[in-house]
Amino acid sequence: MGRFVNDATGVTFSVDDSKDERYAVGYTPADEPESKAPAKRSTSSKSSK
Repeated sequence: MGRFVNDATGVTFSVDDSKDERYAVGYTPADEPESKAPAKRSTSSKSSK
């Protein structure tokens, strides 16, 4: 699947390979896949009294 970035909005999307040629003007090919890494949680420690 081809991945493109809309030059006007910055939105990245995927399309079927057979439709890649439709996105030649106004779109930039996205070379690297977006990272779907989960957000890191910070741990808080409570002090004992």
